[in-house]
Amino acid sequence: DTVLRGREAQEVVLDNTSTYRYREGDPDEPSVIREITTGLVIRISGAPSSDGLLEVAMTVDLSKRGVDTSGLGNPPPTSSRRFSSIIRIRPSEVTQVADLVLEERSSSSQGLSLTGSQDRTRETSRLRIYLLPYVIYGNEDDLPPLPDREQMFMELVHGS
Repeated sequence: DTVLRGREAQEVVLDNTSTYRYREGDPDEPSVIREITTGLVIRISGAPSSDGLLEVAMTVDLSKRGVDTSGLGNPPPTSSRRFSSIIRIRPSEVTQVADLVLEERSSSSQGLSLTGSQDRTRETSRLRIYLLPYVIYGNEDDLPPLPDREQMFMELVHGS
């Protein structure tokens, strides 16, 4: 789990990305270096509302770099997903805010059948995002100790 702290209306960002650089152009001539950045970026901002709930704006960008199978040095294919929403949640309660299921199909050159067709492999990934927000009035020491928050999270995730 990851703890992000922010003040009212301040955006907090979790950025877990990788950058792939490749050269575009003829190797014998001056060329341009391009970049492809992939990974996970989560942006969250929120503020308490008059009814005691928190209004949270959240954007999740998830991208993946594929493999250049052409053998020509082409830039690899990429795929990306974006989730963006404004939600209202209760402070001090764990809430699942996203459940992204990514399914990718790719052909496998190792999986040739007797008829000569290629087998298609399927890879499924799941990303679940939970928020456990707290509103702190005054001192940050008012926050419950980490083991209590961790226990609350584990009970939600594992149904204990």
